[in-house]
Amino acid sequence: MRRIVTILILAGLSVTGFVGASPTVDITSATLIARGAALEVTYTVTCEAGLQGFVSASITQRVGPRIAQGSGGTSFTCTGSPQTVTVLATAFGGGGAPFRQGTAVTSTVLELCGELGCRFSYFNEVIAISRR
Repeated sequence: MRRIVTILILAGLSVTGFVGASPTVDITSATLIARGAALEVTYTVTCEAGLQGFVSASITQRVGPRIAQGSGGTSFTCTGSPQTVTVLATAFGGGGAPFRQGTAVTSTVLELCGELGCRFSYFNEVIAISRR
C-alpha cells in the first residue's frame, strides 16, 4: 500500500508541474476588420518552449440597442520568449450588429499542452477596439 501512495504522489507532482514557469498572456490590440465583420485580436504570449498552444477569444460589444458578438482561435508553438499570436474573431450573423470602434468585453482561453497533458487558463477583460 505504501508503494502505491508514493507513486500516486509522484505522478501528481509530475502532472501539475509539466508547464514549468507560469505562462503570461496580454492583449496588445483589437482592430476592426472588414467594416466590423471581424476583429483581429493580437496577444503577446510567453510560455515554455516546445509546448503546443491554442488561444481562443469570444468578444461581446454593445452597439446601440443591439449586441455584436464573435469568436475565433488559433494554434501556435511556444518559443520560450514573448511572441505575437493573432486571433481573427468573426462576428456572428443572424441580426447581430457589426463590431464598432469603442470598448468590448473579451473572454480568452489559453490552452497549453505538453507530453503529460494540457493546462487551461481563462480570463475576461475590457478591451479597446480601434480602426486600422
